Order: sequence, then structure tokens, then C-alpha cells
Amino acid sequence: MPLKARFYAITDGKDDKAGDVRAEVIFAAFYE
Repeated sequence: MPLKARFYAITDGKDDKAGDVRAEVIFAAFYE
């Protein structure tokens, strides 16, 4: 799940949702 979420964060919503991406990045870093 974390890996999929991280990949999704990198591929989707990069320029669309900046706030959501920031949350996803923090989530990925937390699972790093």
C-alpha cells in the first residue's frame, strides 16, 4: 500500500493538487 501510494503521489496530482501532493509526500516519507 505505501509503495502504491508513493507511486501515485509521484505520478498523479503533481501540478493539479499541490496540497494533496504535499500530504502524499509526507505520507511516503513517513513510510520510507
